[in-house]
Amino acid sequence: MNISITSNNPSDIYYMADVPLQGVSIIIYGSASWSGTTNALGKALDTFNNPPQLPYGNYAISSTLIGYENNIETFNIPETTSLTIVMTKMISAFGYTAGGDTAGYAATNSTEKYDDIANLWIPEADLNLSRFGVSGFSMNNYGYAAGGRTSAGVNVGTTEKYDDISNIWIPKASLNNAKVYSASFSLNNYGYAAGGESSMETTEKYDDTANLWTPKANLNTARLFVPGFSLNSYGYTVGGWTGSYVAVVEKYDDIANLWTPKANINTTKHSCAVFSLNGYGYVTGGFTNLNLSTPVTEKYDDITDTWTPKANLNISRYASINFSLKNYGYTNGGWDVTAIPITEKYDDIANVWTPKAGLNTARRYSAGF
Repeated sequence: MNISITSNNPSDIYYMADVPLQGVSIIIYGSASWSGTTNALGKALDTFNNPPQLPYGNYAISSTLIGYENNIETFNIPETTSLTIVMTKMISAFGYTAGGDTAGYAATNSTEKYDDIANLWIPEADLNLSRFGVSGFSMNNYGYAAGGRTSAGVNVGTTEKYDDISNIWIPKASLNNAKVYSASFSLNNYGYAAGGESSMETTEKYDDTANLWTPKANLNTARLFVPGFSLNSYGYTVGGWTGSYVAVVEKYDDIANLWTPKANINTTKHSCAVFSLNGYGYVTGGFTNLNLSTPVTEKYDDITDTWTPKANLNISRYASINFSLKNYGYTNGGWDVTAIPITEKYDDIANVWTPKAGLNTARRYSAGF
């Protein structure tokens, strides 16, 4: 909420908004009081069109609505000043986690949505198929969950598309190879799944228009428990398991259809989580070759091809899910001794992780986007 002087007309109070604000309650109180509510179109009611003349003195204005700046500002009306009060809507961004293992390889189909303004996880429509070890990516305004393993131990190539407007999961074409614990990312309007159990070296490309998965170039190092992210028009896979722990990083060029080895991460691990943020890649957590979960975070600079240690997570974990929202990174879920519900937010300028609201259903190896 911003307050600014706009004219020299004494004691006129005006309310303006830069976007429609349906149902927002405005209350002004002090030596006099006045209130009003916007209508269904976000236009001001008559109360706002003809603002009251308030006596000179000290006042406060407040608003209450999730998704808006819900604070209280105080101001003074001097005898020669008019004020315009401007409320700016804060639009929520959303992250999603779907499926996963809740306890002892028990697959779930639950989906949750994270609202960054409300700091709240909200249950959404369930996946059609419960599974863990499932890969997630977002593409062309939809979310996708691909592959995974059922509670019965069956590896699947099942792909589902999430429509957040309709809040529904739609079955799509299956992977050619059932993949569990594979890397996934979106790149230039296509989705990719690479590595993973059952086909540890293969890569597949998803065309959402044709609804078709197509085999692409194999990884140089076949592995599972490997995450993936996209950065500056390339795809990346980080760490993993080949029968032993690896720190391997590979870069995918979709034009050349080629995987190229890049600088290894500093901490050898599998089941780590990744995201891209403000032109850099990040890897967090994971399960190390010491058979321990780790809180370590590293930042990747693709220009210098270097990984740099950054602030540790507050909680060691592996098999968590990461995404970025509004210039911040997030990690949620995972496992240490048991399933972890806690979410953490990363500020890359301050280089600090801050605890946020926990998932409703603690889980690991879920799809995130």
